Amino acid sequence: MTENAQCIHYVYMNTVLNFRTKKTLKDDAQKVARELGVSLGTVMNLYLEEFVREKKLLLTSHPTPSSAVVTELAHMSAEARAGKHISPKFSDPEDAIAWLNIPS
Repeated sequence: MTENAQCIHYVYMNTVLNFRTKKTLKDDAQKVARELGVSLGTVMNLYLEEFVREKKLLLTSHPTPSSAVVTELAHMSAEARAGKHISPKFSDPEDAIAWLNIPS
């Protein structure tokens, strides 16, 4: 290298995590990851990052909204109870369309 050259090193992933699982589970997981356009390693890293960030282990077969979604839903519910962003009742579709076209 010359004096003016700069060397930049990126240390992104510097460790390997090995664990045992059923071969069929690994194969199925790789298939799903491939269908989503990512590697199984990417999937595992995303799950680990979420585990560290949220500090919880989700063991359910039912989807659970994130804390950000729960917060937004609570905000939207409070606004609806206060009458904000709620349309009036309409007796016919033309009135509803006219109301939608009113500039705010």
